[in-house]
Amino acid sequence: MFKKVIIVIALILIAGFGLYAIAVLSGKVGSTNQISNQNQIPQVQEKKSVIQDVGNLLGFDKPNTISVGKVLPGQEITINSVKLEKSGYVVVYRSAKSLPIDVLGYSRKLPEGENKDVKITLRRRVEVGQIVYFGFRIDDGDGYFEISGKYDVHVVRADGTPILEKVTVEN
Repeated sequence: MFKKVIIVIALILIAGFGLYAIAVLSGKVGSTNQISNQNQIPQVQEKKSVIQDVGNLLGFDKPNTISVGKVLPGQEITINSVKLEKSGYVVVYRSAKSLPIDVLGYSRKLPEGENKDVKITLRRRVEVGQIVYFGFRIDDGDGYFEISGKYDVHVVRADGTPILEKVTVEN
């Protein structure tokens, strides 16, 4: 009888860890980063699942956030606020591939914590209707942005893909 109880408990634990792993890999839990564009899409209150609530209790509090606001045509973008877990950069890309050739511009080195009214000068002008992507890079400690991503690495999801926010340039 005792062995059966132990086996049932072990199966429940394995199933629970399996469900948690699936949730992490699908991006529903375990992402420590959030990027939002508050002025582009109205925020919708979502129902939280039990797994998300457990994730919040375990400390998945999204320490890297950005509020972009409205992106206007031109060669400069002002970001409302950025919160970083570690010092680094906000990078603007012309493509979701986030390759070095896609970098349109980047912020000055930002300290960890909250930063307001961050200005980014772009290498080329953006036009109405163009899509740009915002992402984070963590500074490697030298204080200089390194465009290749070899040293100043992307902030990524659990599956290793860079976290990017897609924004359309408006009038």
